[in-house]
Amino acid sequence: SARDALAKAIYARLFDHIVNSTNHCFEFNQSQFYIGVLDIAGFEYFQENSFEQFTINYCNEKLQELFNQRILKEEQELYEREGLGVEPVTYTDNEDCIALIDCKGTGIIDLLNEENRLPKPSADHFTDNLHAIHKEHFRLAVPRKSK
Repeated sequence: SARDALAKAIYARLFDHIVNSTNHCFEFNQSQFYIGVLDIAGFEYFQENSFEQFTINYCNEKLQELFNQRILKEEQELYEREGLGVEPVTYTDNEDCIALIDCKGTGIIDLLNEENRLPKPSADHFTDNLHAIHKEHFRLAVPRKSK
């Protein structure tokens, strides 16, 4: 709708303005330091997700995992070792979600590749296999069948 398009345009321009204003605070010719802004929204929920959207979401989760590891986990461990007394930041660890997608042999991507190698691949066989292997995984629920 027009309202959504306007809101998106305003957000984009405001975001660009904030980043540009921040960047103007630094003399890039003489400085090796800068501030990078990474916007990670995580998984989005649509009625139907395309494979393209799935891979975008997967990449976002991998970036979030890297951020969690480098910024949150490792920095907090360093602060603790140095006895800085910094209050720990709690965060949701997404490693189980990543493993569900890219675990060798049993991850969604490997199972999808395996399905595509079959003489007659099918979405039903793929989903049945996926749910059978990961029936106990809390992030993956078997959809209820309609009557």
